[in-house]
Amino acid sequence: GRVRWRRNLGNVSPQGYLVEAGADLIVPNGRAAPRVYRKSDGNFRRELASSTGTLAVVSGDESFAGPGATGTISRQEARPGAKVVSYPGRQLAVTPGLSLLMNERELLALSRAAMRTNGGDLARSTVWKQPLAGGAALIVAGHRVYAGTTNALLTLALETGAVEQTFPVSA
Repeated sequence: GRVRWRRNLGNVSPQGYLVEAGADLIVPNGRAAPRVYRKSDGNFRRELASSTGTLAVVSGDESFAGPGATGTISRQEARPGAKVVSYPGRQLAVTPGLSLLMNERELLALSRAAMRTNGGDLARSTVWKQPLAGGAALIVAGHRVYAGTTNALLTLALETGAVEQTFPVSA
């Protein structure tokens, strides 16, 4: 293909995967806030407030970024000026109905609809919770969740969080 546009980013240092978000492109920037550019011409649109890290996920009208130096993942509605909500977590996977958030102690499945209606309250939005040690990797495929911990790979049921299989791994 051919180059459609090119932009000098100045002192911005992109770190992480680019995220296609409809008419926009989100660029994670490590310890700096992710930046949003218009996909058609590369013009800068805005920064995602209070979000840092190499992870950026867009699902529907929500964007997620993190974990950055603070060890949190932030959620924000895609529209400019929307409220930012931060959660303690290192890994994130998003389905149409759930946000799965993993930290060093547990894996939470949160109802995305409940998060929007109750102002981001984790306790009132939790569908299920599974304790684990040292959450390091998280994948959702079909109706299963794959969670890598310090000493095992767990397979869990997406809807209930029940552990279906455990595969020990040596460190």
